[in-house]
Amino acid sequence: MARSRDFDGRRLSNINRFLQLLDIDIANNSICILPATHSSNVALLGPGTPGIHVINNGSPFIRNYRHFDTIGTSAIFGGRSDDGIDAAITQSPGVIIGYLPADCAIIQIFDRRRQACAQIHAGALGIFSNIVPKTITCMQEWCGSNAKDFVCNICPCLSARSWPLKSTSTWKERLRTLVPETVADSFEQKTYLTDQLIKSGVAFHNISASSFCTFRDEELFFSNARCKTPEAKKIEGRQLAILGIKHEKH
Repeated sequence: MARSRDFDGRRLSNINRFLQLLDIDIANNSICILPATHSSNVALLGPGTPGIHVINNGSPFIRNYRHFDTIGTSAIFGGRSDDGIDAAITQSPGVIIGYLPADCAIIQIFDRRRQACAQIHAGALGIFSNIVPKTITCMQEWCGSNAKDFVCNICPCLSARSWPLKSTSTWKERLRTLVPETVADSFEQKTYLTDQLIKSGVAFHNISASSFCTFRDEELFFSNARCKTPEAKKIEGRQLAILGIKHEKH
């Protein structure tokens, strides 16, 4: 994860600095930043022009795409979820999948046998819409993957202790009829995601989860939930999560 501001031109500068630290040469790799809109849509990415790219549904990088229904996103986000790509898969070296999360979880999957990567952006809506099992199903169909070959990582995200789900508009406006208050009060993203990975066939010992909280560990992470005003939310930065098999410098 790397810190990435959304204003004053610092985002692109920070992304470039981060890539340099990882020795990822943008002249030989395609960094594909995906639109995270709390959908459960999944895309397969193939090779394309090197550089940093913001991907949309019409992008030439997209080789396959599957739209899935997501709980309540049109009611909350005005239909934007229909255009989102909250999970992406690639088997192409040099294609680096990128997301800019706020407090939602990023799940990273690597298939050691098929050399396939998947990265998923999932908050409560994505989790309860089963975006993780949907992505794994797509990996099986598109890449010939088997979940027993996966190693997975759940990146830093919001913890229940810092921001209970039942206090959010997402639960109050849409999930309340589906998720009991007792569950919402203790809902822990990493716990639910680990359970979904295991139920999808991933071995427990192949799953790691960060202990950091984006809200609580304010010296390390930006956090939309930590912002006190709408104005602050507009200028708060985002993390950068990337996953892929890089092309080495020539």
